Amino acid sequence: MTSAFIRIQIPSLPEKDIPVIGGAAGSKCTHLWTGDKKHFSKLYGKTIHGVRIVSNTMLAEEILTVPLSRLSENAFQTACRRAVCIVRSAR
Repeated sequence: MTSAFIRIQIPSLPEKDIPVIGGAAGSKCTHLWTGDKKHFSKLYGKTIHGVRIVSNTMLAEEILTVPLSRLSENAFQTACRRAVCIVRSAR
């Protein structure tokens, strides 16, 4: 597990949420999956420091673009190894 952290400045994001993206980028995650629409919705679909910010629906659409039955075993294993960071929204 990587403990790297990247300092990021995003004017539209509250200061408390900046470490979430910084940690994802530092850990070399490909996606940040969050349901926090209040703070992250303006960033949905954007890539920041190599991390694509996605909603539940966006992640599902990306995962389901190729039916599992059409994936070779090697492609399936590669897809399963992709790093995805998950953030739960506070309720």
